[in-house]
Amino acid sequence: MEIKKSRFGRFTWLFILVVVFVGIIMASLATPATGFIWIGVFLLGIYLHNKSLASDQENGISIRPFKNILLPWPKAAIGLAILALAELLIAIPLMAYTFAPCSMVDLIRKADGCLGRIPTDIVWAIAFSRDGKQFATFDPSNVRIWSYPDLKLLSNLRNYGAPGPVHIALSSNGQMLAICTFHNPIGILESKTGNVLYALGEKNQDKCEDITFTSDDKLVVALPFSIQTWDVINGKLLDSFSARSNQRYLKLTNDGGLAAAISVPPSGIEIWRVSDHHLVTILQSPDSQTKNYSSAIFSAEAKYLYAIRSYSDFRAEIQKDYSIVDIWNLETKKIDQSITQNDAQITKYMPSSSNNNAAALGNQSCQTTHGILYETPCVYLVQQATKHPQLIGLPSTLEPFSLAFSPTDNKLLIGTNNNLYIWQVP
Repeated sequence: MEIKKSRFGRFTWLFILVVVFVGIIMASLATPATGFIWIGVFLLGIYLHNKSLASDQENGISIRPFKNILLPWPKAAIGLAILALAELLIAIPLMAYTFAPCSMVDLIRKADGCLGRIPTDIVWAIAFSRDGKQFATFDPSNVRIWSYPDLKLLSNLRNYGAPGPVHIALSSNGQMLAICTFHNPIGILESKTGNVLYALGEKNQDKCEDITFTSDDKLVVALPFSIQTWDVINGKLLDSFSARSNQRYLKLTNDGGLAAAISVPPSGIEIWRVSDHHLVTILQSPDSQTKNYSSAIFSAEAKYLYAIRSYSDFRAEIQKDYSIVDIWNLETKKIDQSITQNDAQITKYMPSSSNNNAAALGNQSCQTTHGILYETPCVYLVQQATKHPQLIGLPSTLEPFSLAFSPTDNKLLIGTNNNLYIWQVP
């Protein structure tokens, strides 16, 4: 019988099997569960390989290891090549998701809205100027001033005070930077040079809860049990009023006009007008069984207040944690919507930021494990008219230390322990 030339050399089979095997390793490193899937693909590839060789031998086709590679492929080889290609198309984005977040090949986060990242140290705080043309970041080594939206570094200033928790604010024109850290006076710096203009307050003050500039560039500072207003031109304290013994301040509006404070008991949030120390309203928790409100954030125009409460359900065999975000309409004094996130209890210390239509909430107690199938997102994007928050998948083991919405577009900056991420908000 005449021996035909091989239509497909062993070298090509070996190459495809190596591709499949490499894909298994890549997918397994990125997400362990996918390794089992691709082991099955690998075994299927061996089966198709053996079946094709047996078919060639039955038909009198010679098997030549490194020859005839470009000759027409049998159907089994085409099927295996398609499997190998599909595996790589899945394994490469998974590898990028785990080891190169927000890169060009991280298709998962790109589809989720990640626009890019800037390598840096721990980003303890982020603050935009009122016109949105600049923002500042605070890390253990430096205070950096950036232009926006081109993200160019304008100035790199020395660190002022101890690292986190810290709050910073930029004046309307971006020329002054206010920094408030624990056990340090409030620092007023020139944003271009880093020169300290004033050190406001005492060194032994409590940690800041929030800090902002008013539209006329007066500085309003929320401490746990008092609200202070400073004239940063001459470094003088203009006003100060203290909370009651059962009250702790949480957040200020962007213009410093209103302050939100927790009152215990009852389970509610007090809204105070800063200018005349007037108690505007008390927002009571609608469910007495849940914990007291632990954090809150005003919308950009102070129309809404996003308030967070959490509780644990011990009735089931496995304890379940819940976090509820109540969206309070400050005009009607009613809850427009309550959004529940199951199996995720957002902690008391929550870096948060909001624009007019959404709030970004960061969970610093989130626990993530290796791989996309197992990780718990650490940033929750709460939008009105949605039943569930959008979950932003930061790289595993990373926690958000700071969040800030751009005042000019729907982009969210997320500061972690080694990167500043830029996220597109739907």
